[in-house]
Amino acid sequence: MRQYLLEDLDREPALLSAVAEELRGATAIVTFNGKSFDWPLLRDRCLLAGVRLSQPAHWDVLHGARRLWSPSLRGGCDLRRLQEVVLGRPRGPDLDGAEIPVRYRRYLDGDAAGLEEVVSHNLEDLWATAAVAARLCDRLIAGCPAAADPEALWGLGRTYERAGAATEAVSAYLAARRLGVRPGAQAAARLLKRQGRYAEAAGIWEAERRGRVPSLEAAVELAKYLEHRRRDPAAALAVVREAMPLAQRAGSARYAELEHRRARLARRLGEA
Repeated sequence: MRQYLLEDLDREPALLSAVAEELRGATAIVTFNGKSFDWPLLRDRCLLAGVRLSQPAHWDVLHGARRLWSPSLRGGCDLRRLQEVVLGRPRGPDLDGAEIPVRYRRYLDGDAAGLEEVVSHNLEDLWATAAVAARLCDRLIAGCPAAADPEALWGLGRTYERAGAATEAVSAYLAARRLGVRPGAQAAARLLKRQGRYAEAAGIWEAERRGRVPSLEAAVELAKYLEHRRRDPAAALAVVREAMPLAQRAGSARYAELEHRRARLARRLGEA
């Protein structure tokens, strides 16, 4: 690990030049919340100092970690929490990040006593970022069998979907649904519909509308599929009629919406 220390504010261009040179040969950088904070700050300081900064691929681990583990964290998706819950290595006594600017100002005034804790804090953050990134990759490569709980499967589905791995995302969502995460079915069907895999989505909607707790949303989506894709308005009308009691319990707005669909389908079929 190499840490850069600005010994005097007037030497900022030299420090930025050294960092830019370090990054010049990089094919990618890995950060934690770097896309929102660290990288824009570095980019802007380089621009002001007239230092050319390359633009390597950037993986901000925070976003993947949040999608995968936030349902399990229940305490904020920061590095300290990830170390404790995901890595199983609680961080010991450590400097609060908000204290670092104070320590640095003291250093500029001639008091370097607090810098050792700053360096240690940075080292811990770097280790945690690398470890979380590795664990995230392991989970994505291992897939659904490695995820032991429904919340992890739900997070895995969100991560796969964001990465464009639709087949893996659908599998994770459906695995989460089998373990009781109801939105898993809706998410899987939505993704299949987006890909044009309507028949597979219809199978999910059919199962959900007839489930132990029937889904009005699934019934509506199935009716749309039957009418517009299968060109079977009679089957769509039958689904809508079966769903009317669900819409009644869902409130007047939902009931009016479904009643409008029912009446339109009935007119199309020449029914009263």
